[in-house]
Amino acid sequence: MDVEAATALVNQEVYRLTKKYLSDLQQAIVTQVWQGKKYWEIADEYGCTEGHIKDTGSLLWKLLSTAWGIKVTKNNFRSMSKLKLQSLNRHEIDVTSSTWLHPIVQAEARSRLQRSHLEWQQAHRQIAIFLSDSVDKINSIQAGLTALEAYYYHAAVRDYPAAARVILQSLENQWGQFLTLGTTLNRLGIIQPLLTAINQIIERIEHDRHRSELNNILGDLYWTTGRVHQAISCQQETIVTSQNCLKLIPLSPENKYDLYYWRMLEVDSLLSLGLYNIDLWELTTAADLFQQVVNLAHNTKHHSWSEKAALGLALVNSYLFTSERPETIVTRLYRLIVDLEDRTYNTGRFAYFMQILGQIFFNHQQIKPAKVMWQRAITFARESHYTQYRSQINNWFG
Repeated sequence: MDVEAATALVNQEVYRLTKKYLSDLQQAIVTQVWQGKKYWEIADEYGCTEGHIKDTGSLLWKLLSTAWGIKVTKNNFRSMSKLKLQSLNRHEIDVTSSTWLHPIVQAEARSRLQRSHLEWQQAHRQIAIFLSDSVDKINSIQAGLTALEAYYYHAAVRDYPAAARVILQSLENQWGQFLTLGTTLNRLGIIQPLLTAINQIIERIEHDRHRSELNNILGDLYWTTGRVHQAISCQQETIVTSQNCLKLIPLSPENKYDLYYWRMLEVDSLLSLGLYNIDLWELTTAADLFQQVVNLAHNTKHHSWSEKAALGLALVNSYLFTSERPETIVTRLYRLIVDLEDRTYNTGRFAYFMQILGQIFFNHQQIKPAKVMWQRAITFARESHYTQYRSQINNWFG
C-alpha cells in the first residue's frame, strides 16, 4: 500500500462521514504523516503553527476512529490504514463507492465506540464540529443538508442545546443575508427533516432565547405545511416570552443588543401571525397584527418589518376593497423593484413579498403590473432555489 492509496482510502472515509472531501491541508497531513514527518515539520513546510497542524490532525484521527471502530493516532495511522485496506480487499469491496464499508463492519465500529461512553460522545461532537466548520455559506440544498447533519451527531449523544445551536447558527445564504440555518433551510424547502428535528428537541430546551427562536422557525414550518393553528401557537409563545423579557431588561446601553433581539423576535412573530390570519381569512385580526408591527417598528432599527407589515395592510385592504387604487407603499415598492431595480428590494430575499405585491395589483384589477411582479418573483425563486414559495407563486401567476 502506497501513500496515494492511503490518501484515497482516508478521503473516502471522511466523505462518507461528513459529505466533504479532504482539504488540501488534511491531504498534506495524511501524506506527510505516512512518510514519518513530525507535526512541526509539516507546519514549517505549510507556513502555519504546529498547534494548528496538531488540531487538524487530531480531528482527522478521531473521524477515522469513528469509521473504523479502532483508535487511530498519528503514530499508528500507517499500520491501521494498511490493515483496513487488507480487510477491504479480502471482501473485494470497491473503495471508490460511497457505500463500500460493509454494514457488519459499521455495526462493529459503533459497538466498540459505544463501549466507552466518553469516546462515543467525543467522537460525535468532533464530527459535528467538523461538519459545522466545513460550511460557511448556504448557497445550495446540499450545503444546507451538510450543515444540518451536525444536528444529528449532537442529538445522538443527547446534547440537545448543541443540537439547537446547529439549527440557530447564523450563516450567510445565497441572498446575502445572515440568517439562522433553520430559516434558510425552510426557504430552500427542506421542510420535513427540519420540522422533525425541531420537534425532537424543543421541549428539552430551557434557554428562553433558543426556545423562542425555535418556536419562531417552527411556526413558519407549520404554516408552510398547512397547519396554521399550530403555527399560531408557536408564534404566540414566542411573543409572550419576548414581551416578558423586554419588560425585565433595563433600558441601558449595555443591554442594547438584548433589547434589539427581543424586539426583533416580537415584531417578526407578529408579522407572521398577520400572514397566517390572512390564510384563515381573519382579515380584521390580520390588519390589527400588521398595525402592531408598524407601531413598534416604524422608523426604528426594525423598520424593514414595518415596511412588510404596511404591505400586509395593503393586501388586507385590497381584499376589503377599501380603496380603488393600490396604496402608496405598493406603487413605491413597484417602482423600486421594476423601474429602479433597487438591490434592497429587487432580490430573491424579497420574493415572497413580490408575490404579495402581485396579488394586491391583481385585486385592484391591474393585471399587467401583477404579472410583472409574479414573473419576477418566479424568476428569483428559481434562480436561488427559493422552493418554499415557488409553487404558491406559480399557482397565483397561472
